[in-house]
This record gives sequence, C-alpha cells and structure tokens, in this order.
Amino acid sequence: MKRILISLSLLGVFQFSNGQKKPDIKNIAIFLQENVEILDFAGPMEVFIIAGFNVYTVAGSTEPMKAMHSLTVVPDYSIDNAPDPEIIVFVGGGSLQVAEDAKVQEWIRATAPKARLQFTVCTGAFFLAENGFLDNMIATTYHKSIDHMCTKFPKIDVRDNVRFVDNGNVITTAGISAGIDGALHLVSKLKGERYARQIASDMEYDKWVPEEGLIVKKPLLVDIRKNGFENALTQNPDPGIYLGELLNFSDE
Repeated sequence: MKRILISLSLLGVFQFSNGQKKPDIKNIAIFLQENVEILDFAGPMEVFIIAGFNVYTVAGSTEPMKAMHSLTVVPDYSIDNAPDPEIIVFVGGGSLQVAEDAKVQEWIRATAPKARLQFTVCTGAFFLAENGFLDNMIATTYHKSIDHMCTKFPKIDVRDNVRFVDNGNVITTAGISAGIDGALHLVSKLKGERYARQIASDMEYDKWVPEEGLIVKKPLLVDIRKNGFENALTQNPDPGIYLGELLNFSDE
C-alpha cells in the first residue's frame, strides 16, 4: 500500500510541475548523413517505432543518400523544413566533418535546446560535442573514437567501459548495437522498464542488460532515498523526472 501511495503522489508531481501539465513525448527526429552506419539509426528506430513513438528522419537535404554498405535512404525532411522534435537523435558513420558543417551546426543549436531529450549513437556524440552540449558531462562514443573525443573535447568526461550514459536529458551510447541498448533504456526512462523489456522481447533482442549503462541519478530520487518522500518533495518542487523513472522507482 505504501508503494502505491508513493507512486500516486509522485505521479501527481510528475503530471503537474509548477502547475502545468507536461506534454507527452511523441516525436523523435533522427539526423542522417551520407554513409551513415545502418544499425546506428535502424536499431533505435525499430525500438522507438515498436514503443509507439512517431519517428522521422532529417538530413541536410531530402535527396537520396547512401548509407554504409550501399543502402539507399531518402530522408523525410531537410534541416530547412523539419518539425521540431521532443527527442533529437544523432547517429554515427559518415564523416565527422558533417558535425562541423556551419549550416548543420546552426540547425543543431536552434533545435537541440528545444528538444526535451538529446540522444546519440556511436560518433553521433560529436554532433552535440561540437556545439558544447556535452561540456562538463559524462559521455561515451564508438570505442575507436574514445581517444579522439578525449583529446578534442577535454571538458567532456568520456567513458569507454559502458554501453550508454544517461545524464538526465542527454543520453549517449557506444557504437552500433549499443544504440539499441540505449534506445531501450530511453523507453524505460519514459514508459518504465517493464514496458521496455516487453519491447526487447517483441524484437527478440535478449542482449539488453540495463546495468551495463551508467545513469547519473536524479537529485529527487537520491533525496527520497536519503531524506524520505515528503522532505524530498518539499526541497524539489520541480522534480524533473519522467514517468518511466517514476514507475521504475516504484518497482524498487
């Protein structure tokens, strides 16, 4: 009974932070570039679509492009007409010079801050790093690019021993198949681990081990464990947590 009451009370705080109901997260935009790694975007896309999100692709233009291994991909939108997403995703493959392109950077700086969540796979982390969105955070990337990221971006605490890193509103993953793990974690964050495990089962993906990721704990959840439920809520009027995090905390 105590667990149920805590869940209902936290749900009320989650739904109405500062007197306003938070909108649902529905739209996920995946940015693509020439020679993009196929599984980097296709793996998370599969997870997000099965989980019920509206997923669309964005690129520098809507002209057909070649993904790695000669797969032709036609982006849904260009950066000139793409709708603003609640979650923005950057994936790897191709050339890191795309992350340095002035027009792409302008779009990232305008779009990423408006997104509720930012998510990267593999060397897609460089798109956020180039624009300072990973400064003073823990992050990861493709294992062969760890040293390069450490050298080029000394303000980032780069880790090479995790499948994904969750900083709260920014999630980075290691390379290729790790994007699936990170996407399942994101579903768990938004809709609960039980739901995410069902998605993994539907995909027949039995490799997901949630403990292989690094999660930077939210202050509210830390405070609840340390100071108790009522005191924590008093000190954190805007909890900044997602429904899935609440459900997972309740399951504990």
